Amino acid sequence: MTTGGAIRRTYAASIGDDRGQSTIEFAFVLPFFLLLFLATIELGIAWSASSATAAAAKEGAEYARRQVPFSPAVVTRANEIAAKYLAAYTRSGGTAVASVRSGELVGEKTVTVEVDLQYPLLTGAFLRSIKFGAEPVFGDGNITIRREARVLIL
Repeated sequence: MTTGGAIRRTYAASIGDDRGQSTIEFAFVLPFFLLLFLATIELGIAWSASSATAAAAKEGAEYARRQVPFSPAVVTRANEIAAKYLAAYTRSGGTAVASVRSGELVGEKTVTVEVDLQYPLLTGAFLRSIKFGAEPVFGDGNITIRREARVLIL
């Protein structure tokens, strides 16, 4: 009889014992909060990179407009302008490439500069690790930001 009573008392004492429960809940919730935090940072950096890419395209188009007729030096200079504007985003392995082309828009001569920024995400390594079979679900962990600026040649 004493053994059964001791087991009942131990079981009754453990029913109300919730030590460690909040630690377990925290361990389950923490990764989601960290992912949300990193996603917010990524979104802010991507927004900033998009603005810088648009500014680089505009500056390159303004430069190219003043350099008619075009030469290979214009494309080189447009790439230098893109590299200057996007230096902060290419430090971590990203690339910035500008292309220059001329054309017509409603009978007016135009010059268009397109800037592509290949930017590695902070969470890229994590995203590459999520796979379905052999292929990563979220690609290579990079995003491409493409902005174009078109100006009239006066």
